[in-house]
Amino acid sequence: MKTALGALFVAHSRYEDAEGAFSDAAEACDEVLSHISDDAAGHFLKAAALVSQGESVRVLGAQGDIVRALWEEAQNHTEQILSLMPRDEDAASLLAQIRGLLDSL
Repeated sequence: MKTALGALFVAHSRYEDAEGAFSDAAEACDEVLSHISDDAAGHFLKAAALVSQGESVRVLGAQGDIVRALWEEAQNHTEQILSLMPRDEDAASLLAQIRGLLDSL
């Protein structure tokens, strides 16, 4: 999967390649969500990819507003999961992580 490839690139400090892999993963999730808008797994994967993409572009020196936009979109997807599945612990944990990242900007 593209997110695993992105993580591999990050591990080897290949942040530009990682950003591209996370972007591709987010686009693949868009395709799924365009057909099944209430797919919690699709929203989770999209949110996770956006968080990772934001971290990668931040390392590359992207402006804060670009990173914020990625993380806010991730937050929206995570909130969508929780509207579908209010007790989803993974989504709640991801949302807390995203809020912490946004507070760090």
